This record gives sequence, structure tokens and C-alpha cells, in this order.
Amino acid sequence: MTYDAEPPFPAQQPPPLYAPPTLHTAPEPAPELPVYTTVEPLIESAEEPAARPKPARRKGADAGRQRALIMRTARKTLEIHQADALTKGLLATVVGTSGSADEIAYAVLSGGAKSIQSAVDALSIIDADVLEAGIHAAALGRARLRSVWRVFAELGVVAGEAPSSDAKAAIALVRALHEGDTGAVRADIDAAVSLANR
Repeated sequence: MTYDAEPPFPAQQPPPLYAPPTLHTAPEPAPELPVYTTVEPLIESAEEPAARPKPARRKGADAGRQRALIMRTARKTLEIHQADALTKGLLATVVGTSGSADEIAYAVLSGGAKSIQSAVDALSIIDADVLEAGIHAAALGRARLRSVWRVFAELGVVAGEAPSSDAKAAIALVRALHEGDTGAVRADIDAAVSLANR
């Protein structure tokens, strides 16, 4: 005896292989977009901070500084003008200018400590140990060594131009220096430095 039993799950239809065609309908009109008459920036520019007002220059202070500079220049020019010829000529060689008092004063005041570097280097060679003075002179480098050579040439310690070799120039300079009166040479250089720093 047989029974027609219902299947445990309802039969499922397989998906269609293609979508059934739909009736052709007119496309819906696209929504109207708003019309902009101006272009808005995408990123708001940060407002620049207001520039701080510059403090008013004190005319009185500026005039005072200018007057002080003029007086200092005039005083230095007078001091150089009244110096002896040797000291004035040596200081002109040290600062690298002509022998006129106003040009020397300008070079000293505008250059500061650097303007008398060659005199400082010359004194360091005089004060160095005899065995180390040549090494010390050569270690200055070509430019500074030749400036020192011109200082000693102004005092008659050496003559002519420095040798092209730094080592030979240093040896010749130290040898000539210690063959003469180093005390007198130092005194002359000290006088020129004192005139510049006065």
C-alpha cells in the first residue's frame, strides 16, 4: 500500500537566465540643479593678522647716536693726526689703508677688533717660544702670514715681499725678528694697537 507524501520542502524554481524585458518608458526628467552666480571658495582663507604698527622712531635718540659717532670719529682722526709718523704709518699698514688720518680712523672704527688682527698676530709671534715661533707663524695661513710680513716690513725687520712658500716665509720672518731688537719692535706695535684702541 503506497502513500503520496508531500516533499519536506517546497519545490524552488530556478532563477531565470535573463531578466524579462520591461516595457519602454520615457525617462524621468533630471532634477533641476541650482545655478550659482558666484564661486564660493572650497577652503576659507584664514584672515591675515593685522600688522603691528611700527613703534615711532625716537628722533632724539637717533640724533644723539649720530652726534656721538661723529664726535668719536673726529676725536680718533685727531689722535691719529697727532701721532708720530712711525706709529701712524704702522697703524695704516695694520688696517690696510693709506697714511691719511681720516682713512685710518674710518678703517679702525668700522673694522673693530678685526682691523688690527695683523698686529695681534705679530705680537703672538714675538711672544712665542723661539723654537715654536716658526710653526706658529706658518699656522696662521697664507693671508694672515703675509699681513704680518707687511707689518714687520714697515718696521724694517724684513725687506721685500714674502717668499711664496708659507714655511720659508715663516722661517725667514722669525729668523729676522730674533736677529734684531724684539723689545723695540714690540713697543712699536704696542703703540699702534694702543692708538687704534684709545
